[in-house]
Amino acid sequence: MVALIGGTTAAFTLTEALKLQRSPIGKPRIRPFFSPACECPTSTARMRIRLKEEDRLDVVVVDSDGEPVRTLASDVRESPGKLTFTWDGRTDAGTLAPDGTYRLRVHLDEERRTIVVPNATRIDTQPPTAELVSLAPRVLSPDGDGRRDSTTLVVSLDERSRPIVLVDGTPAEEGRRAPAGESELAWPGTRDGRPLRKGTYVVGVQARDRAGNVSPPSSGLTVRVRYVLLGRKTYRPRRAGTLRFRVSTDAARFAWRLSRGGKVVMRGREKPPTVSVRLPERVERGRYKLKVVANGHRADAAVIVGPR
Repeated sequence: MVALIGGTTAAFTLTEALKLQRSPIGKPRIRPFFSPACECPTSTARMRIRLKEEDRLDVVVVDSDGEPVRTLASDVRESPGKLTFTWDGRTDAGTLAPDGTYRLRVHLDEERRTIVVPNATRIDTQPPTAELVSLAPRVLSPDGDGRRDSTTLVVSLDERSRPIVLVDGTPAEEGRRAPAGESELAWPGTRDGRPLRKGTYVVGVQARDRAGNVSPPSSGLTVRVRYVLLGRKTYRPRRAGTLRFRVSTDAARFAWRLSRGGKVVMRGREKPPTVSVRLPERVERGRYKLKVVANGHRADAAVIVGPR
């Protein structure tokens, strides 16, 4: 019994002594996820270590069982300093390594030591999935006045990833990384940072995972972008009668003017939605142009003044 305890103590002492040895490698920085299947900046794994003393190295990528997968350097002499290796996810045979966890194994010839760097990288070639659950409001006016400037998308993700807003099938904006499950994403009605023009669009989502894989696009929902709209394209009041028009805008106020031949005959500033004004005698029969401006955006209509 005493001999057994003594042997255990000796083994423990040897292990601790090995742990206390000064490592010849420091500050490893390994890309944690990458996808050799994607055409993206994360299609390769960058592996960086710091060599403390000059030595002759063998550098090999090993799998989770410690089996060699790819030789990155063989019998090369390196000076002290930062060393960077890049792995494209392929084996020594040229085939893609399967999805899984991999580490860097470094053999130092003069030190007569082999070190497996604890920092791991993971090959992940499986794209995530993303679903657009809901979107509200469905009418936007991204003019910066604080009213209906954005809409909220509820997105469902099957893994931690970045949601991407699609507008008519093309990427418009990319959100911050969100956890698996449902999360909300505020979208300001922009594409590449610029407000969309007025019109109707189909909005969907994709997702980009940490390895760079992108999901298939989700089904879409329709969104209408409008800034200021008139209820009609043509109005036909009688001379000295009443001109009525309805304005759709989220602005607190809008300006309007009635002109003919470049000369303004009437103007006003109103609250939405409806304007009703009496035409003065100076507004004769004929065709006029109605212009409405709200928050820098405009809408036009024709006004054809008829007989009394």
